[in-house]
Amino acid sequence: LWVAQSYNGNLILKIDPVTKSILQILTNPVASQFTHGMLFHNNQLWINMFWFGTINSTYVLDTLCHIVTSYPNHAYYSHGIAFDGLNFWITANQQPPNNDEYLFRFDQNFQLLDSMPLPGGEYPNGLAYYGGCLWLANADSLNIYIMCELTAGITPFEASKKSVDIFPVPVEREMNVRFSDPEVV
Repeated sequence: LWVAQSYNGNLILKIDPVTKSILQILTNPVASQFTHGMLFHNNQLWINMFWFGTINSTYVLDTLCHIVTSYPNHAYYSHGIAFDGLNFWITANQQPPNNDEYLFRFDQNFQLLDSMPLPGGEYPNGLAYYGGCLWLANADSLNIYIMCELTAGITPFEASKKSVDIFPVPVEREMNVRFSDPEVV
């Protein structure tokens, strides 16, 4: 398990998911105001970095945290990143001109293909790809949105209207999950 932290020295931690012990502490080679979104893909770390008021970048690091390459990601506040086997996806909040939240789709050469508005309000933070769907965690609405591929006549935007409520937040011992439509999810 890889974890990036911004506030305490721009560190990247390698954690054993079973014992929860820290196996390695590495210094992120790119100091930014915020490190958001991390993906482990092809034995590399893909990390979204942002600085207020500038176009952000996605950095590709090896497992020793050396920079392999970087890509501009067209976002002003990039957050989650996921890979679906064909495309990279990045969430971003407060995008001009209307300060809206967006989902950007990139090809494998990190060329921007398209974008779409996201549900849930500000702070579309976490993003993962699993089971043919993008899973979006929004820190503003405290919902998880499931955005599925074009299957069975459901478009990604229609699927994103379905939500999963997780409560209480923060979770201490027991977590409750409520689906907006259990038949669809």
